[in-house]
Amino acid sequence: MNVLVTGASGFVGAALIPRLQHDGHDVRAFGRAAGRVRARVPVVEGDAVTGAGLDAALDGVQCAYFLIHSMETAGAVQDGDFADRDRRAARAFAEAARRAGVRRVVYLGGLAPAAGASQHLASRLEVEEIVLEAAPEAVAFRASIVIAAASRSFRFLVRLIERLPVLALPTWRAHRTRPIDGRDVIEFLAGAAGARDLGRQSLDIAGPDVLS
Repeated sequence: MNVLVTGASGFVGAALIPRLQHDGHDVRAFGRAAGRVRARVPVVEGDAVTGAGLDAALDGVQCAYFLIHSMETAGAVQDGDFADRDRRAARAFAEAARRAGVRRVVYLGGLAPAAGASQHLASRLEVEEIVLEAAPEAVAFRASIVIAAASRSFRFLVRLIERLPVLALPTWRAHRTRPIDGRDVIEFLAGAAGARDLGRQSLDIAGPDVLS
């Protein structure tokens, strides 16, 4: 298929592109700067928040991956907080995908707790709802911490422990999670391109171990 990967300069997007090429798909990337995309694929430059470049990027695409997330704290960006930016990006992407007639959209979000979702997780769930309406065969995967050398959430945890040999137990010490190997995440995402019976579903993907 013709496949578009947004967020292609990030850990997941960069790892997913060669996996999709291995499966025989024609892949193009979408990003704000072509020079930041390491994979050897055509790159359409644009900005998902404003919608610039999305129509060109999605032209002729059958499957599109939405892997765009803000990692800033609220108020850290000048033109609105991260949740507002993610909302605007998701809406612009969804509208462009509908105009292009994209059949499948694949989104990677976060595992949702039973109660008390953080600002970032609440934003991920909001984006998920928007993206699931973007295409008739849209699917969302929800993952916890992704264990991989280039994973931002895992690197944050490693650096925290390396730099703070003595650490006051945080309020989230009682939380439990199910981290997943980065290679498994890539396999789930790659398999979703051609999988059947995934229309507008949200699926939890998690490792076998429940950890603090």
